[in-house]
Amino acid sequence: MIRRVTRRYVKGFLQAAVESDCVEPVEKTLKDFDRVFRENREISEIISHPTVPRKNKKRLLQGLLGDSSPELLKHFVDYVVDKKRERIFSFLYQEYKTAAAQLKGIVSAKVRSAIELSKQQSENITGLLEQKLNNKVELECEIDEKLIGGLQVFLGSYIIDGSVKGRLDKLHKKLLESAG
Repeated sequence: MIRRVTRRYVKGFLQAAVESDCVEPVEKTLKDFDRVFRENREISEIISHPTVPRKNKKRLLQGLLGDSSPELLKHFVDYVVDKKRERIFSFLYQEYKTAAAQLKGIVSAKVRSAIELSKQQSENITGLLEQKLNNKVELECEIDEKLIGGLQVFLGSYIIDGSVKGRLDKLHKKLLESAG
């Protein structure tokens, strides 16, 4: 639910950022903002707490953004607080980054594998995805030893599971269904 609300806010905000020609500076500032927000749990708790006055929340958030951040972003943050939607700050950077990438014709994909992929393997996966999607692909790789082998590819809400763990889970499910 909150991600859907965040996407709706980001859609309008990104349109304003395009019109103001500040898509890149906003993304850079949001990245730093998100890092600070995630590293300092107290800030997140203060911002989402219903009894903290909005003017105090705005002052704290403006301090986090700093003087060099785009004015559009400062106004947007104040607007979000005024609308009592502070919970979207947890997802704001990720949703903005995704929407900005789509605007540029770039698809974000995440690959999770049991072992670290070589540069060649990453390039091969990127090439295959770009060929299938007819878009430039920005690939993020992460390691999850629980997969045992193989890999999982995440494209938005789509998941391609070619992991050993995924296959074992499917086999387990089928065995349970046939036994019961």
